[in-house]
Amino acid sequence: MKAHASLLGLRAGLALALLLGFYALALALIAVIFGAVAGLVVLVVAQDRVPPAGFAFVVVALLGGAFSLARGMLSGARRGEDGPPLGIETSPATQPVLWAEARNLASALGAPAPDRIHLVPGVTAFVSQESRLLGLVKGEVVLGVGLGLLSVLNEAELRAVLAHEFGHITGGDTRLGPLVHRAQRKIQQTVRVLEEDGRLVKALIARPFRLYFLLFRRTTMAVSRAQERAADRAAVRVAGGPAAIRALERTGIADSAFDHFVERYVTPLWRCGRWPEEMYAGFRALCTEPARQDELVRVREAVLAEETGRWDSHPSIGERVRLIAALGDTDPAPPSAPAPPSPSASAPPSASAPPPAPAPPSPSASAPPPVPAPPSVPAPPSVPVPPSASVPPSASVPPSASVPPSAPAWRLVADPERTEREMALIVARAATGSATLRPIGWDEAAAEILGPGLAAAGDALRSRAVAVGAQWDRGGLDQALELVATGRAHDLARALAPDAADPDAALRNAFRTALAAEIVERHAGRWTASWSAPADAVWDGTPVDELAARVLSGDIASVRDELDIPGGPFRDLGPLHAEAAAHA
Repeated sequence: MKAHASLLGLRAGLALALLLGFYALALALIAVIFGAVAGLVVLVVAQDRVPPAGFAFVVVALLGGAFSLARGMLSGARRGEDGPPLGIETSPATQPVLWAEARNLASALGAPAPDRIHLVPGVTAFVSQESRLLGLVKGEVVLGVGLGLLSVLNEAELRAVLAHEFGHITGGDTRLGPLVHRAQRKIQQTVRVLEEDGRLVKALIARPFRLYFLLFRRTTMAVSRAQERAADRAAVRVAGGPAAIRALERTGIADSAFDHFVERYVTPLWRCGRWPEEMYAGFRALCTEPARQDELVRVREAVLAEETGRWDSHPSIGERVRLIAALGDTDPAPPSAPAPPSPSASAPPSASAPPPAPAPPSPSASAPPPVPAPPSVPAPPSVPVPPSASVPPSASVPPSASVPPSAPAWRLVADPERTEREMALIVARAATGSATLRPIGWDEAAAEILGPGLAAAGDALRSRAVAVGAQWDRGGLDQALELVATGRAHDLARALAPDAADPDAALRNAFRTALAAEIVERHAGRWTASWSAPADAVWDGTPVDELAARVLSGDIASVRDELDIPGGPFRDLGPLHAEAAAHA
């Protein structure tokens, strides 16, 4: 306890010293500027002659810099001006199970229970505590839990995440964090004010603050990383090491997947004045799509391979996984008895009884078998969490058999279907600034927006085929097929995605898109929702994925026959010059 108090005092002293250092630097520079102006005036008066040309300009510039510096130092964000987080504020009456779980975890760690709990949009969780008098007076505790996070974790993993957040409270991080954050924003505000009009004198005055900001960031980020490691240890004490590791991995994978999902599936709908009613069901379906599993495994490998940078506020996920694994086989603390779940939180809206709880993944498996979701129907809230790859062998994680099977974390939310729909609308309105958005389902979105958008993207394949060398008075798809037929698929892949880590995968996706557009345009196909791509073409013939596989295997003739693409004769023009390509 004494060590904890000593560490908390050290952090408080550091935060206070950095904040006072900013004010000391600002006051010192203002004093130097006024001293320089006074010295110039005295020098001119002592010479008893007309001031030299430019004297007034220098004095005005220096005084303007001092005024801007004082304005930046005294202005900026004040405590509490950011307002509540974007999302849904809950209460024990509206979300009884979630509140009970949060209070139980806070009690297990000796932390104050949250005063407010917000459901927020993304794959995230956070805790904040507004404090006064440099953190000496505790304030309101606010917990935020992302619906994206609830979509991918089970209850044991969510306990690890929330225990980590409450560990920040017991460590005093939330009391000192606002102080450090305000100091950082104060420095940034000062630099912005000094540089906003581009004047040289003000830019020179801003330079010391830029250097001080680098020192400030490097020092506070090192402290922040130490706080994250301490909070991870709190998570292990409550939820156990295997659950904490799985939560880290799944969160890292899902965070990347959610960004991709919003960019490729949701943003195009927003641009057209629509919002997806089943946004989170779609996200779960994407994460469990069998065709996405290899991609998700690659994302996991990339996440675990990332190194911690000196400017990072958190250690890398790979480092945190290794540190947790080094703690050994830590069993979770026995949970307190939660409040009885409400019926709407115990089962998905379309089910009369809760599904059997999925078993946690084994550390020896690279990924459990994926659970497919129907490609044309958004997955309901009962879709299992996406698979998580195991800890790398070097981590030596104890077996996860000690962690009991746990239900999906979304079951902690009362009436999840209504809650997710409400959140999807909140996010859409915040992203677009429009209050007149209209709802849309995934199949309708594929037919009206996502599919036609993919068809337009097929132009890239045509233009790259022309650049590699083909006859440009033919259709773009026919040109690309001819290049593959003549053994130039690799050239086309490199031209299509020169900077891609896997150009062949980019070429496969491009052919898939172009073939789907061909089927819809010329063969009475229709666009439907797909979780391996934003949309898929459905028709009476061979599935698009199989056609694309035939193309890349060199079976061009059968694809041309089925799609009635004439082909040849072609005259190989070789690589085109820029002026020739302009006429293509």
